[in-house]
Amino acid sequence: MIGRITPTGTISEFPLPTPQTQPFGITTSPDGNLWFAAIDYNKIRGVIGRITPSGTVSEFPLLALTYHSYEITAGPDGNLWFTERDLDGWHDKIGRITPSGTISEFPVPNLISSVYGIIAGPDGNLWFIDDPANHSQNSSRIGRITPTGKMSEFPMPNSRTVPGGITSGPDGKIWFMEMNSNKIGRLV
Repeated sequence: MIGRITPTGTISEFPLPTPQTQPFGITTSPDGNLWFAAIDYNKIRGVIGRITPSGTVSEFPLLALTYHSYEITAGPDGNLWFTERDLDGWHDKIGRITPSGTISEFPVPNLISSVYGIIAGPDGNLWFIDDPANHSQNSSRIGRITPTGKMSEFPMPNSRTVPGGITSGPDGKIWFMEMNSNKIGRLV
C-alpha cells in the first residue's frame, strides 16, 4: 500500500492494483502526483507507479522481466528517473519515465554494475552510485546522466571504497558517504 498522513496524524492507505507488489522509493513530481518504484513479486519484475493526491494508482511495468527498481527521483526535465537493477546484478540501467508513462532505459557504461541512490543534481543532471564491488575488485563509481541520456562515471578515490548514499548539498556540490572508509566525499 501507499500511505498518506496528515499533519494531525490521520493515516489513509491506498492499495496497489497488483497483489504482491512491494513499493520502495517515492518522490513528488512536477505533474502534481507522487511516483514510486516497486517490485511485482508475482512476475518478478519492476514497476513504476503513479498515485494522484486523491489516491488513484497507475502502474507501469519495466520493459524487461528481470529488472527491479528501488529508487526514483524527479528530474529537471519534468520526467521521473529511477535505477534498474538486473536480478543477476550485471546489466544495470538508469530508467526514465514520462508523466504519460513512456519508459526509456539507459545501460550504465560497465557490464559489471550495481546502481542505486539516484538524485537530481543542482547542475541539471541526475547522479547515482554504481557499486560493482560485490562482483569483483572493480572500483565503485559515482555516475552522472544528462536528461538526454549521456552517461559518465567517476571512480572513487580509493578502489576499496563503497559509497552508501548520495545527495545534493547546499553548496551546489554532490556529496556521498564512503561506508567502509568512514569518510564523507564531495565531487568538486
